[in-house]
Amino acid sequence: MLRTLWMIIIVLALLVVFPAQSSGSSGSPFSDDVIKMSQLIDQSAYLEVLEQGPALLEKLREKTPEGSVDEAKVLDFMVNACYRSRQLMNPKAVVWGEKAVQLKEELLGPESPELANSLTDTQKAQK
Repeated sequence: MLRTLWMIIIVLALLVVFPAQSSGSSGSPFSDDVIKMSQLIDQSAYLEVLEQGPALLEKLREKTPEGSVDEAKVLDFMVNACYRSRQLMNPKAVVWGEKAVQLKEELLGPESPELANSLTDTQKAQK
């Protein structure tokens, strides 16, 4: 009984210290599009990411003009496509990366691992 009580206290303490953060994609009407972008990156289809990304960003911005985690993810995918494929380097990559960092910092907080990924990708795009 005492052991179970301690386990409950530990779980509750962990939930307070590390609250669940929404990825921003669940429940979004664009979840499938964001997943598709991720799959294109995994398949090294960088040109397709750069072709489809701007249209998806436009749709996301129409739905949530204040910005969303999905928008930040699409921006990350576009930055990723740029630095992974040197022949596709795009001067906009750093601007996209900085916007993704800004959105994630505002929406997920400064301690978010997703924010760290955006910072890393933006730094890689600057090289």
